[in-house]
Order: sequence, then C-alpha cells, then structure tokens
Amino acid sequence: MQSILEQLFNGELYPGENVKVALDGYENAKKEAIQAYDKFVEKLCPEMKKEMDEWFSKETDASAFHDTQIFIDGFKLGARMMLEIMEDNEK
Repeated sequence: MQSILEQLFNGELYPGENVKVALDGYENAKKEAIQAYDKFVEKLCPEMKKEMDEWFSKETDASAFHDTQIFIDGFKLGARMMLEIMEDNEK
C-alpha cells in the first residue's frame, strides 16, 4: 500500500489538480526553454531526434522518482515545522 504522501504526489488524492505556477519569471523561463528546444531540434537529423526523444523519456521517468522524494521530504519538513511551532506555543 502506498503512503498517503505518495498517493498525494501521484495525483490519486487530487489536491493540486488546478495548480498554476505563480512564481515571477516562470512563464518567461518556460517560454525560453521551449524556444531553445525547438531551435535545437530543428538542427537534428531524424535518427538523432528519435534518440533524443528516447533519452527525454527515460530522463522524465527517472526525474519522477526524484521529484516524488523531494515532495515527500518537503512535506515531512513542513510537518516537523508545524510540530515545532505547536511545541513553542505550549511553552
């Protein structure tokens, strides 16, 4: 059975279904990344495009594990912070 944090991260609990990144500069950075990718891909032959797509697919899979652990660790840190706050309020 998956932990509740894994379920939350994997989208089985749907709390972030409509999340929009609200950090300054995100939209511009994303746009620039897409433009750079498109410019680079135009230079590749079909065989290299296929190899790059395979690499991206595998990298995305690996990144998902990394992102899951970052989410879990961050959530745990937030919970520990809340516990500390609650302990301070009891003093």
